[in-house]
Amino acid sequence: MQEIKEQNGWQFDYSVVEPLDWGQLRTLLWDAVDKFPASATDRWESISEFVNQRCPNSSVQSPSTYKTVFERILRNTSQMDEESTEKIDGCKLWTKILYQTAQTIFSPNPVFMNLGFVDLTPLAPTLKLNQEDEIYRLAIQLYHHVIGDADLTGKDILEVGCGCGGGASYLTRTRPLKSYLGVDILPRHIEICNQVHRLPKLSFQPGDAENLPFPDQTFDVVINIESSHSYPSMDKFLSEVKRVLRPGGEFRLADLRPTNNEWNSKRNLSALRQQIAQSGLCLIAQTNITENVLAAMDALENVKQMMLDLNGVSGTNRQHFEEIMLCQGSFNYSKLKNGDWEYWSFVLQ
Repeated sequence: MQEIKEQNGWQFDYSVVEPLDWGQLRTLLWDAVDKFPASATDRWESISEFVNQRCPNSSVQSPSTYKTVFERILRNTSQMDEESTEKIDGCKLWTKILYQTAQTIFSPNPVFMNLGFVDLTPLAPTLKLNQEDEIYRLAIQLYHHVIGDADLTGKDILEVGCGCGGGASYLTRTRPLKSYLGVDILPRHIEICNQVHRLPKLSFQPGDAENLPFPDQTFDVVINIESSHSYPSMDKFLSEVKRVLRPGGEFRLADLRPTNNEWNSKRNLSALRQQIAQSGLCLIAQTNITENVLAAMDALENVKQMMLDLNGVSGTNRQHFEEIMLCQGSFNYSKLKNGDWEYWSFVLQ
């Protein structure tokens, strides 16, 4: 078993989830452990049946296997002794495993964490970047696409799910905005942001997308990039976005979704459109940018593999990080490539 170095009290090794594959792990944490409470006498029988049905192309696993893997995950994330398993939020545990582990395993820490964007419009002008930003061009181009022609002059901006703050720093340095506040559910991300990105007008703080810690009508623009797909309730998030936006304010969203019920009926593209329609926000524009994102992913493939090599990521951990990073040949890459998933951007007001 390859060990991941402990950093800030955190360590995780993906070998603890064996023999579950990526789809089974996601279904277990995103849906099953919350759907079937710890108090249920047949909990693990129900979980086993549920996950096996949701993942028909995976090897069938027994109730005891799912129970054992889940308990290993809790021990490995130091949650087994801290709180009752009945209080565990599977989606937030999933987020902690994915993103906080990435901060531990990669040195230096990632600055951007999105999949990137390539403008495929014929004769499209090249985005001009400072030398310090050039290395992050494809990730920055996704932010540039999402913001588009929005006038940020004198505006108060909120980014929900700011990650390690690369996009927040870029927009603060290049747009005449009044203030930019990034929030993220992971304290480790906020620590990195505050250490790396020290700029006037830019600040960071912990925050839950479904319970934003701000008064009503605080911001002119809310940005959310490649984060919403893992939220327990998109409806709650959209309600919070509407609440904190000022009259006439805009919400700029970009993320991927399955075109089928692979993640459940409330997490697919059709459900997202319905959630937007029922949010009380007005849809101004929507764009399928799947091909743009795929072009960026292909362009970054060698960089991703080099990062994994340089940080000594191998074995089970490598397999899972290739899924996290949607490397070529991974289960997740193939889903986006063959149309089972699509990546869209939206402008709402």
